[in-house]
Amino acid sequence: YPGVTFDAEAVLLYSEIDPALHDAVSSGTYGTPAYPSTIEYRPEYYLVNGDAADSSGPVAAAEAGETILIRLLNAGLQEHAPQILGAYLDAVAEDGSLYPHARKHLGLLLSAGKTLDAILSAEEPGVFPIFDRRLFRSNVSSVTTSMLRTILFEAPVEPPAEE
Repeated sequence: YPGVTFDAEAVLLYSEIDPALHDAVSSGTYGTPAYPSTIEYRPEYYLVNGDAADSSGPVAAAEAGETILIRLLNAGLQEHAPQILGAYLDAVAEDGSLYPHARKHLGLLLSAGKTLDAILSAEEPGVFPIFDRRLFRSNVSSVTTSMLRTILFEAPVEPPAEE
């Protein structure tokens, strides 16, 4: 986007799976009396970047003082509400259209089919958790939090002193 600069980029793709809908599509019964529509849509699995389990590493990393562009996409049928802890997000665009001015948020509402772009910056090193504050939980025993991912700001690397 013109005028929007960043040092790193992260993509968070939110989605969910309703096994009954997937079974109806694969068996050819979707759109029939057996499964007529998505009105009865009841997902059991909630995914970030295609994974139902929590991520073990950061989705993006930069040095403290740099900026990260976070691209949020909702490929599901339900709203998601990404929330970041410890910093503000500056929302800069929605559905590919640049806002006239950045909007400062702690959390965003990501409607079905929607995309949002936001800038995150941190002056001090740290790990910033980002999670879905709607608290969707997957039916997977290894998932211990709600669609948690992290963004890392590392201490700047000092160049070696010249002798």
